Amino acid sequence: MMLATALPKSTKVTVWVFPGQGSQKLGMGLDLLKHPLAQRSFSKSLGGLAES
Repeated sequence: MMLATALPKSTKVTVWVFPGQGSQKLGMGLDLLKHPLAQRSFSKSLGGLAES
C-alpha cells in the first residue's frame, strides 16, 4: 500500500488508475477494506470526490 501526504485543498490533481497491473480477484476491494489504513484512505478519497 502506498501512503502519501495530502495536498492543500486549493490544489487539484488528476490521478489515473490503470487496472491490470497485477493479479486481481473477485472481492479484492472488500478484503482490502478490512484493514484500518485502507478504510481511512478510501474514506478520505470519497470525501475529496464529494468536494469536487
